[in-house]
Amino acid sequence: MRIFFTIIVFFSIGLTNAYAQFKIFGKVENERGELLIGASVLLKNMNSAKIIDFGITDKDGNYQIPIDLADSVTLEVSYIGYKKSKKSIFVDASREINFEMIEDVVELDEVKLKAPPIIDFGDTINYSVNAFKSQQDRVIADVLRKLPGISVDGDGRVSYMGEPIEKYYIDGLDLLEGRYNLANNNLPADAVSDVQILENHQPIRIYDSLVFSNKTSLNIKLNKNVTLTGSGKLGGGLSPALWGANVSPMLFNRKQQVIASFQSNNTGNNLERELQSFRSSSLNFGRKDYLLEVQSINQPPFNEKFWLDNQSHLGSINYLRKVNEKWEIKGNINYLDAVKVLNGSTETQIFTPNDSIQLSENKRNEFNSNVIKGALFLEKNISSSYYKQSISINSTVDNKFGSLNLTNQSDFNQDLDQSHLWIRNDILAIKKVFNSLITFKSSSNYIKNSELLSVNPAVFSNVIGNTPIAIQHLNKDILDTKNKMSMSKKFGRLLVNPEMGFNLSSEDLNSEINAENESEESSDSLRSNDLSLINLSPYLNIKTEYAYKKWILTFNLPLFYRNFWIKGNGLATQENNFTRLNLEPEFNAHYKFNNFWKANFNAAIKNEFGNANRIHSGYILRSYRNLLRFETPLEEIQSQTIGGNIQYRNPIKAFFWSFRYRYGRMNSNIQESYSYSQQGASIVNSLEDEINSTRQMVSLDISKYFNSIKTTFFVNSTAMQMRSPRILNGSKTDVGNSNFNYSVGAKGSLTSFIEYDYAFQQDFFSNELNEVSANFLRREKHELLLDVFASESQYFRGQYQVNNNFISGENTGFNQFLNLSYNYIFNKIGLDLTFECRNLLNNQNYISVFADANIYVLNQFQMRPRQFLLSAQFSLGNFD
Repeated sequence: MRIFFTIIVFFSIGLTNAYAQFKIFGKVENERGELLIGASVLLKNMNSAKIIDFGITDKDGNYQIPIDLADSVTLEVSYIGYKKSKKSIFVDASREINFEMIEDVVELDEVKLKAPPIIDFGDTINYSVNAFKSQQDRVIADVLRKLPGISVDGDGRVSYMGEPIEKYYIDGLDLLEGRYNLANNNLPADAVSDVQILENHQPIRIYDSLVFSNKTSLNIKLNKNVTLTGSGKLGGGLSPALWGANVSPMLFNRKQQVIASFQSNNTGNNLERELQSFRSSSLNFGRKDYLLEVQSINQPPFNEKFWLDNQSHLGSINYLRKVNEKWEIKGNINYLDAVKVLNGSTETQIFTPNDSIQLSENKRNEFNSNVIKGALFLEKNISSSYYKQSISINSTVDNKFGSLNLTNQSDFNQDLDQSHLWIRNDILAIKKVFNSLITFKSSSNYIKNSELLSVNPAVFSNVIGNTPIAIQHLNKDILDTKNKMSMSKKFGRLLVNPEMGFNLSSEDLNSEINAENESEESSDSLRSNDLSLINLSPYLNIKTEYAYKKWILTFNLPLFYRNFWIKGNGLATQENNFTRLNLEPEFNAHYKFNNFWKANFNAAIKNEFGNANRIHSGYILRSYRNLLRFETPLEEIQSQTIGGNIQYRNPIKAFFWSFRYRYGRMNSNIQESYSYSQQGASIVNSLEDEINSTRQMVSLDISKYFNSIKTTFFVNSTAMQMRSPRILNGSKTDVGNSNFNYSVGAKGSLTSFIEYDYAFQQDFFSNELNEVSANFLRREKHELLLDVFASESQYFRGQYQVNNNFISGENTGFNQFLNLSYNYIFNKIGLDLTFECRNLLNNQNYISVFADANIYVLNQFQMRPRQFLLSAQFSLGNFD
């Protein structure tokens, strides 16, 4: 708790000694008294002409710029079609400065006014799509990847200044609830006029100007005449027979929005990503948390079209309708059938304090997944009340097969059947009562997982017995509900939000390991588990938010009274029923220096408890060579974290950068023990012992757009260090891991007919056992995408990639891949024809190195062979 007292004292001193702050404000209008909306007001130092801050006039023609110290400054106002206006003043107090702009009439044969590519409207940054879009850009995702300050990762997640966006709107409506890959990958770029970043966005209107939000959202602004749009693609190829089909019609108007998508391919396009949700509130929904697995190959960390051997089919329909000005209803239904085949080999090296174990495996995996998921939403979002209810369901059936060939050992076959059902209901209601806001929130979940693993031949004869086949049955049921009620009331600058609620969860875990032809009932206690865990946690919380000049301070002080009831066979813990009283304070400070700079600091203490997966006294066969047994009390983890970030964004100069730091310390009552055989088989147990582990992370993101050369440069870097104790083959071991990676690149134009996208990335990884270095890993990757335009209707594309892997300075794998394509555009009918050769060099294998704690794995992954495809891509709708 001392960390919190230190933080509070520090910021109290900071506020007490905060310097005086003035503001310059006023109105901008023309000679006829007409308001000028969107005029740019620059605040400059009178002597150096350096820009101190800036402002944009609002819908009433007003602007406001804060200034920290008394100084001589110059105000410069500019607006298209008017002469610049300047006023120099000395500021020692808040002052009102109004401007009357004079029209600038110039007689020219032809005048072309071009808006800047990026415009700042306070908390909204507007990117002009036409300013960044190139001839070959077909969908909006192609443009998003070029925008400075915005990044799109390999999964499709969109981030701004290094932080994931919270909401993804299309014309101000949240149709997809975080599953925005469906829009990004299928919405034509020609249908979009602007991409808008909404900083400090508060999506709940009744909270607007009351509850501060540091989240960022994104809005896709469509062209005014867009109603029916979408995209499609049909194609086929050879070696083997290839097909690809995608028809994604879309409808947008004031009353309703529809996105439908029907896709099928065996060309390496992973359709599972189309249904992935990136909303922080729904990231866990659909995550299956299976306990059993088949030994697989680590998949290559680059474009799946090079390596994914698949057959995938997807159907998705998403519908939103505004019933009236208050209410909207939306829903979605999705189906996915995906088959993946993975082939390759792994060389695994396991480090212990006294030994290192080598394991060679040739692997073939077949994964088949069938997913049905859907949701229904009802929402009212007005300034006097808010209501949202959603019902979601996710049903998945997974069938997995793995065959392995080990050096000097028998072949192994693994069959794993898994099913997952998740039903969820969420309610959020907010109502203004007198001068207070009353909030009720409820979330209830039912989750059922069933798993059946068969391993032939069985490995752990000392546990399972001498049997050719081992069969692991596992069933887990979870029922939980989280409910709370709060009241928000503002007293001047202080917002007080007392809150009370309770969390209730129930877990049931049943498992059996059976030998071949052995019934489940005949399994002994060391091979079976039948346990339940119930947790009831009522709590009280006082939330406060204080706004003072440029500061926004928030402080949460929740007090949890946690009750646990554990029942089961052979539980090691004698404390089957127990309670814990936990105080979990959280502090956040947000400071806005000016419109360019802002900073954030946070600190928190949290308590987490284990689940039924971590208290079973009977063995669970997780995979063919991994056995689990946790005969210890329920795990209790207390984490203490501090962190912060500082951001600079200058839309005028198209320059964005952010720096983040985070440090965490975790204390636990349980330590894991790993026992490895010389054949690589492992048994994981747990011991009751107090342990401490630490983790720290620092990252930097920089991007700059140069309008004169139509190019965005970027630098991204992350460094991470972790240290935690483990028991390896009976020896207490301090395991340390260090990771550093960076990437640099540029996206833009070399000439009027050559465009490029280049990135270079390096990753460094090292680990230590008891401060003795075990190994050092370095990976590097070059990626180049080059478009050469022969005319307005045709261009050539080359995609080249080089990968290198080094272990302790030795090159363990060099790979290079090349794709070439020819594209012809029929502009009048909106049709693109593409002839493509993938993996032109016909490289059969990709070699990479994976590292985790005390394990290194050298992967050799079988790639797709050289293939030829012909495809036709088209847009639906007219965007003129």
